[in-house]
Amino acid sequence: MRNRTKAMLPACIVVLFIVFTTSDLVAQTENHCKVRYGYNVTGDRIKRDWYCWVPGHDEEKEPDAEPKNRSSSIEEMQLNVMPNPASDQLQISVPEEFASGTMDLITSTGSIVATQRVTGTITVIDVNSLPSGQYFVRFTRNDERLIAPCIID
Repeated sequence: MRNRTKAMLPACIVVLFIVFTTSDLVAQTENHCKVRYGYNVTGDRIKRDWYCWVPGHDEEKEPDAEPKNRSSSIEEMQLNVMPNPASDQLQISVPEEFASGTMDLITSTGSIVATQRVTGTITVIDVNSLPSGQYFVRFTRNDERLIAPCIID
């Protein structure tokens, strides 16, 4: 009975420390953030909460209460692939927070048939020369990945 109780836990939390620089802050001040990921019992990431502060201006610790700055559900972190199925071009949109990275088009056997650098929220990949079939669009930024299936006619 004890093992069943552990298996029924709704989610677990992982805290990752991230430091990045943003031009939105005066004089290029370093902005410090912590991100907390929430997982369901099967290990799927279902939520991401951000805790950010500016050194010398805000309290430099994770807040005790619920996050105030930013929270992303898994639905907000998905790729939007249109049209699907496609015959000439795929238009892939990513959330604004993923506006830089690499986009790959991968066959069902795992071969990368197209790679494109992402510099905004919309990426277009020409697919008119590709054979019909099931493909996957994979966005990569650092150690984060978003993957979506697509069909080429």
